[in-house]
Amino acid sequence: MEFGKYVKDRRAEIIFGALAFAIILLLLLAFHTVPALIIMVLAVLFLFMVVAFLWDYYRKRSFYRQLKENLENLDKKNLTAEIISKPDFYEGQILHETLYVMGKSMTEQISRAEQNVIDFKDYVEMWVHEAKLPVAALLLQNFNRDSEESDQIKKQLLKLDAYTEQILYFTRSEVAEKDFLIKQVSLAKVFGSVAAKMREELQDKKFDIQVSGLDVQVMTDSKWMEFVIAQLISNSIKYCAKEGERVLEVFAEEKDQRVQLHVRDNGIGISEADLPRIFEKSFTGENGRLREKSTGMGLYIARNLCRKLGHSITAESEQGKYTEITITFSQNDYYRP
Repeated sequence: MEFGKYVKDRRAEIIFGALAFAIILLLLLAFHTVPALIIMVLAVLFLFMVVAFLWDYYRKRSFYRQLKENLENLDKKNLTAEIISKPDFYEGQILHETLYVMGKSMTEQISRAEQNVIDFKDYVEMWVHEAKLPVAALLLQNFNRDSEESDQIKKQLLKLDAYTEQILYFTRSEVAEKDFLIKQVSLAKVFGSVAAKMREELQDKKFDIQVSGLDVQVMTDSKWMEFVIAQLISNSIKYCAKEGERVLEVFAEEKDQRVQLHVRDNGIGISEADLPRIFEKSFTGENGRLREKSTGMGLYIARNLCRKLGHSITAESEQGKYTEITITFSQNDYYRP
């Protein structure tokens, strides 16, 4: 609360006060009051008015300064009225009461919105589980059929199963830490599980899979890490080169008490302009328009999960040559050499 602005806001009172002084002075002169008494009366009045003015300014400044600091530092602005003292001046009491009512209303709305989101996520999870049953049944029905039409149906069913799986992990990713089971895990075992699930897709695209250095242990959650790696491999399949040999390299190396898992392909790569944004929510970029329709959610979910697990994920790429995604397992609370 600036003093200059406060004075400007009270200019009407100052003007009327000056007029009152002038009238009192004229009255005292009209009654032929002794000059010394006139000076004393006006000085006392002026002193009391200045003290009252400054007292009012400082008590209001204290309240508004506290209000401003709380607004700047508090994450949940709707709780501001709960943590500031009720002022002793009427205007501030009205403001405090207004803030309290507004905050209470907003808190109730936020609670309702959060409950709606929770209900919706619960419904989505239930729907995904129910939807996966007929997909699994259809995959079993087509498992032993050897025909071009059956192969195409199988491919589409596998895509549908992957997309429903992505929805499930996305709805859980916001509270994923509640489902984490962090323990020592073999990267070879995690990758092997993913490769087995995606075997037909990799074979269909005739990928040459080169694996090395995965016999290392890291601290992570195997289920969630399998999903992350599956997203990376799915992108390699989706954006593979149309012609020539298709190579998928998966290797790990230990550096400075860290383990880095690399997933590298020789696909169409990512443009220099798109590369910094590939982990953003719903970002599809140039490749998402040239190839299959992309949701832009796979890498976004993968990054969120890596962050929650305490890992970092980065990308390197050169358009038309390669893309390499690196997951780093640091020596912190989640990694044990």
